[in-house]
Amino acid sequence: MAWKRIRDYLMATYHEIMDDVEKPESMLKQYLRDIEKEIGAAKEVIIKQQMLTKQFTRQAEEAKNLAARREEQTRIAQNAGEEKLAEKALAEMKYYEAKAQEYEGYAQKSIAQTEDLRHQVSKLEKKYQDLKDKKNELVARAAMAQANQRIHAMLSFTASESLLKEFQRIEDRIAEMEIRAKVYANASLGEMNAGSAPGQIALNPAKAGPAEEVKVSLSAPEAMSQ
Repeated sequence: MAWKRIRDYLMATYHEIMDDVEKPESMLKQYLRDIEKEIGAAKEVIIKQQMLTKQFTRQAEEAKNLAARREEQTRIAQNAGEEKLAEKALAEMKYYEAKAQEYEGYAQKSIAQTEDLRHQVSKLEKKYQDLKDKKNELVARAAMAQANQRIHAMLSFTASESLLKEFQRIEDRIAEMEIRAKVYANASLGEMNAGSAPGQIALNPAKAGPAEEVKVSLSAPEAMSQ
């Protein structure tokens, strides 16, 4: 039960520290993902704007061509004395010239907006890289802080009174087991010595005293008679 309490404490401390570390890291990653989305969306706008610029430029060229054609038609009609046709062709020429200028204005404005957006995206990409590098540095610092916090938490726990008492209790139990083992060993050795002494005297009469020699001499004929 004691070791289970120690394990539970360490696991609770670990998860608490990991939660504290992972929260800012996940927040930083989310910030970077948001910036990535904005950069991607802006680049899509740039692509669409470039296509629109090409469309305005093409429309401006078409309007210029139509204006030039109507100008030629106006000249021909005037030379032919067709005043109404000349007036109509002249009006259309002015219309297409105005449209050409309009489309050119749209194209120039689109180009300017695209360049400005591209510049802003470039700045954001550089800022994104700076933030990404900063995020990596902060994650590394968070990992070091986590390691230090775990070490300090462990040191604090190992110095706690409850853990010291638990180790002392375990040490006392081990010492008690050692004492019991020694007592059992001594008792077993005594029983073995007590049971083997007569046999040793009988087998070694030379080492026996006078009383033992009498016992040996008396017991020898009995052993022979048997």
